Amino acid sequence: MKRAFSICCASSAALSVAMPALAQSVPPTTQASQDQGIGDIIVTAQKRSERLNDVPLSITAASGEQLKSAGVVAPEDLVKVVPGFSYTRTLWGAPSFIIRGVGVTDSSLGITPAVSVYVDQVPLPYLVEASGAAFDLERVEVLKGPQGTLFGQNSTGGAVNFIAAKPTNDFQAGGSFTYGRFNQADIEAFVSGPITSTLRGRLAVRHESRDGWQVSQTRPDDRLGVRDFTQARALLDWDASDTLKFELNVNGWRDRSETQAQQFQELSPQSPAAVGGATEFVTAAAAIYTQPAARNPRLADWGVQLQPGLPAVYLGAVPSSDLHKDNSFVQVSLKGEVQLADAISLTSISAYSHYKQDSPLDTDATQFWGINFRITGDIENMFQELRLAGDMDKFKWMVGGNYSHDSVDETERYDLAGSNSTLIGVRFTAGQQDMSQRVNTVSAFGDVQYEILPDLTAQGSARYTKYEDNFHGCLRDPGNGLWAAAIQALANNVLGANPPVALQAGQCITLVPSPPTFAVPATIRKSLKQNNISWRAGLSWKVSPDNMVYANVTRGYKSGGFPGVVAIVSDQFNPIGQESVLAYEAGFKIALADRMIQLNGAGFYYDYKNKQLVGIVPNAAIGPTLALVSIPKSRISGFELDATVRPTRELRLSAAATYVNSKVVSSFLLPNPRGAQVDVRGEQLPTTPKWQLQGGVDYTVPMSSAIDFRLGASARYQTSSNATFGNDPDYVIHSYTVVDAFAEIESSTGKWSAQVWGRNLFNKYYLTAILRGGDTISRSTGMGATYGITLSYKY
Repeated sequence: MKRAFSICCASSAALSVAMPALAQSVPPTTQASQDQGIGDIIVTAQKRSERLNDVPLSITAASGEQLKSAGVVAPEDLVKVVPGFSYTRTLWGAPSFIIRGVGVTDSSLGITPAVSVYVDQVPLPYLVEASGAAFDLERVEVLKGPQGTLFGQNSTGGAVNFIAAKPTNDFQAGGSFTYGRFNQADIEAFVSGPITSTLRGRLAVRHESRDGWQVSQTRPDDRLGVRDFTQARALLDWDASDTLKFELNVNGWRDRSETQAQQFQELSPQSPAAVGGATEFVTAAAAIYTQPAARNPRLADWGVQLQPGLPAVYLGAVPSSDLHKDNSFVQVSLKGEVQLADAISLTSISAYSHYKQDSPLDTDATQFWGINFRITGDIENMFQELRLAGDMDKFKWMVGGNYSHDSVDETERYDLAGSNSTLIGVRFTAGQQDMSQRVNTVSAFGDVQYEILPDLTAQGSARYTKYEDNFHGCLRDPGNGLWAAAIQALANNVLGANPPVALQAGQCITLVPSPPTFAVPATIRKSLKQNNISWRAGLSWKVSPDNMVYANVTRGYKSGGFPGVVAIVSDQFNPIGQESVLAYEAGFKIALADRMIQLNGAGFYYDYKNKQLVGIVPNAAIGPTLALVSIPKSRISGFELDATVRPTRELRLSAAATYVNSKVVSSFLLPNPRGAQVDVRGEQLPTTPKWQLQGGVDYTVPMSSAIDFRLGASARYQTSSNATFGNDPDYVIHSYTVVDAFAEIESSTGKWSAQVWGRNLFNKYYLTAILRGGDTISRSTGMGATYGITLSYKY
């Protein structure tokens, strides 16, 4: 893989042989007006530098300073600044991003998202790789709706592009120190400037630390939730000549934080009856956990002991109570740009990344070791893009292609030291799922914009994608022989295998039906080959230099994939086909009152086909089984409005509203959280609130010619949503409002500042997920009130 990356880098380096490079650097992110109006924001949403008001797409853009003020330190924090954006996490801890109802919530590391994430246009194809993306930023751009034509498949919900702060032409340095509640101590520093007359560099580092913020429900002195996250980024920009330049980005992070524990909601036994006379998990837990935990965001519980009365065989299944992660990521990317002519440029982007994970999880929300997971994984990505772009006054065009190779290896180990889980009456105490995927993607794309009449522009773009995923994996006995015995009993005593199946401890135990017997290979191998054509067609009208109306029709695709389910039979590993979104959108961008008011709005309608999720399907060998399924048809409609008002140089007001009406419109049977089959027709899509509202105020009071005093506050509100399908009242994420605020003294030149801040000031109790882990239903809470002080200095 590293050799493949070196080949990709060679294509970027080869540009220096072809021609001398770009004459000028990209314009700055925000060109602040000298008057009191709202300054221009320069974005690269269409892979070229443009004013935000000139881009006929629905985009939320925020500068690095705005993100810091809002407390955005990780991608999931974008819920604070991006209307229509939702975040949740799966049972095995994988993040899930949802925009306007389009997203994926499967637990496997190898499931591709529907909202893609990029750093400087370099993809992070799996969301677990994005933990360190919101670091030392110039800005972030969130593009809503399908973005498959320029950003590729797996962008049916949208794309998030983090733009790193770039090396500067003059020497700059700075840093900040934060101290807050729970002994939070974060430190960040950077240094930037010229190295030679043609070479500039920037180095940034950050370390975040915090003591545990969660409190045990049964042991009030126990804490969990330690934060230990370190990251760094080194950038080099080289102007090789007047027309050729290169950008090298080396970045990485390591996460040694503790995984978040769940809050107990209720017991929900999978197998209520006792087995072998042992004191069961449910019996022991019921004596303590008689009702849901109090509505306290800090309250949770995690395993520290076996429940009494278990047989000696369970002693070998006791998981560790250490919930520290050991996850890491490193990435190297090289971008080369050459100006072939006054209006034509050639761009190459090469990238290699490597992610490693070791994450323990306690999901049953009790003090007992009911069910614990340890997810280990290794992901390697290689990416190469080459594109040619031209800007010929009324006619702009772009053509290009890219290739990516992803290698994903994952092991899901689960310990059931006290769960009531059984298979045909045979008890097992642990299991292991091994999965590997090798994914190759090749695509070609093109984009054209033509001014057909003065200020009336037509745009069309398309991308052809060819996708191949080679999979191998199996359900494996963890070494104690209990899973092997359970599957052997199923095959021989229930399914009548002839000749009988003999399974050993530590063996792959996924059965391949071959009546009248069953094969048990060393691993199950399957492949998936797909292709699609994403496209966009649109019209935009520049009513005036600062005002635009536009309309687009877009089709985007999310690739199919393989499920991360407990596969007793090989058919459970069958892949799912790709899903698609056909989106209609019309919107406007208007600047009023000498640019003191900025109004943006859009209405949208999505035809959402073959939404992917885990469900139950019939199996000829063993009956209903877990597998990936597709909901044939859903629809999403809604609108969004946002306004920024700057009535004086000192005061800035903002407000935003997003309405999303999502619904399954075809009959489709799915299991509800308790296992019963229900028809989900007419249900709202999970984790999709109908209303999301946001507002903020930022007021600066000059205290002297050298010192300013700033006050700021923001609030966000969302209505209730369902954590999953089934309309179960126990899986409702209720509406909530969160308020943040800060007060700051800063130099009028921006050289130093001291800020006192508070997040979730009123300690609002709210949920980000509701999950079933073994024999319990549990809740994942948002963090309660935090507060602290941040000192910053720039040289």
